[in-house]
Amino acid sequence: MVTTVIRRFARAVCTALLVLGAPSSACAQPEPLATSASEVRASPISVEHQYLHVRAESAAGRVLIEDVFKRSPTFRGLVDRVERSTIVIYVRLGACRSRSAACLDYVGTAADLTYLRATLDHFNRSPATLAGLLAHEVYHALEVAEARVNSADEFRRFLDRNARQTTAGYETDNARVIGRRVEDELIGR
Repeated sequence: MVTTVIRRFARAVCTALLVLGAPSSACAQPEPLATSASEVRASPISVEHQYLHVRAESAAGRVLIEDVFKRSPTFRGLVDRVERSTIVIYVRLGACRSRSAACLDYVGTAADLTYLRATLDHFNRSPATLAGLLAHEVYHALEVAEARVNSADEFRRFLDRNARQTTAGYETDNARVIGRRVEDELIGR
């Protein structure tokens, strides 16, 4: 029941975005994911950037996304890739059920878009650490997009096949590298 409501809502949101002039590229084939973290390209800053596929669930989340976008060339490259993909990421500041620092959950698929939620535990974390966590989860979302995941079962199977299970959840080396790189960019290393 809840999944049906989410799908209907997501379909309505997608239709409204298209009516309001959002690019139809949201339904285009996603660009292949970099096979290593070193292949992720930085992007120049875009003053008029609109985040249609990276959305915040709160004002504080929006400020975080905008700040990291302005300060990290690597994060801008990730966001550019997401904007050309078939995924939409909702960024939530809060606690993960697994008690990990950050997590990515499958929400649903509607109108050829896959909706994911990246939750970042923002309590007692520096802005640079939060930036790294955000980039880390966005990279995971791109991994999911590359695999064309379209259901909760596919999401679980994708994780089982492509990620290492840890005590806090699933992990990939490339996402860890990207997270550290963005954190370093914000610190100035």
